[in-house]
Amino acid sequence: MGIHIANSNNEWLHTLRTCSSNSFKSEVKRVYIYICATISAIWQKRNSRIFKGKNIPHQLVMVRILDDTKNYMLIMAKEVPDCISLRVLLHRLGIDANFKIKTSITCQWLKPELGIVKVNIDGSVSAHNNGFGGNARDSEGKVIFAYSGYDKSMSIRVQ
Repeated sequence: MGIHIANSNNEWLHTLRTCSSNSFKSEVKRVYIYICATISAIWQKRNSRIFKGKNIPHQLVMVRILDDTKNYMLIMAKEVPDCISLRVLLHRLGIDANFKIKTSITCQWLKPELGIVKVNIDGSVSAHNNGFGGNARDSEGKVIFAYSGYDKSMSIRVQ
């Protein structure tokens, strides 16, 4: 890739930034942050013991893990979804964040003019497959036909 990382701490921060999104949507991401901070702290303890002859106490390693996690979350926690688990986590870490309340968007189907058939279609692609569907309705809203399907492909071109 052509990216040079100076130490393991920078490496895990780079990895998190590369994989991060604008919100904390998944518990996996939180676990990943803890794992990276833990690996970094253990690696620093190991290097200190091997190369400097110093043994860092386990309590200090734990403090370093919590500090690294807290510092990362301070950077990322500008606006996060409002859920209990995130409120508890950020409170325990002493992080103030703006919690964004989910808002629902109301959608409504509008009937076409008399003698016109309206076709609605939709599709989505995920990391594992894709899905698609649609329907056709007349000016009364009566369904003329509908279809749906999926494919293991991760491309919309297959549809």
